[in-house]
Amino acid sequence: GVEGCGCPAGLAFIPWTVGRFRPAFVDAVRRSGRFALCIQGCDHTRGEFGCQDEAWLDTLAELALERMDRHRQQTGMPHQKIMVFPQGVFSRQAMRILKRRNFIAAVNTEVVPGHKSNQRGTVALGSLLDMAIAADDSLPLFSRRNCHEPLLNYALDMFLGKPCLLVAHHDY
Repeated sequence: GVEGCGCPAGLAFIPWTVGRFRPAFVDAVRRSGRFALCIQGCDHTRGEFGCQDEAWLDTLAELALERMDRHRQQTGMPHQKIMVFPQGVFSRQAMRILKRRNFIAAVNTEVVPGHKSNQRGTVALGSLLDMAIAADDSLPLFSRRNCHEPLLNYALDMFLGKPCLLVAHHDY
């Protein structure tokens, strides 16, 4: 577990689930002192941050922050203004909105923007070698890797000075 490795861990929290945690779980997470909450979308619907409508994206970001603030008030657990995109889908417009809403970073398995119409953006090769991709209004996008990937991928990231971010879901 996290306790044995001496590493901090982040929990990607879906704002829609505010009020649905068991008190024992909240107490265990809070007491551990090793977990930081970040925000995973708003409703966690398919590609919700992949659209290009900035007004809608701003509404989603505002609602997600309101829900996370309510969660903090109910549980005493603070959150970081870090977005993890549901299903790995995001648009350049979403990155701009998050920056305007004072998010400090985004984390995603996919580093190339794509949206609901399945059009894909591009990322410069040099950006892939940086610690984080900051092409979209300077909001850093950190890449993460699935736990089942070969160790060589993690070693390469660490060699390049990137943080070692792993993703595992509740059933891992």
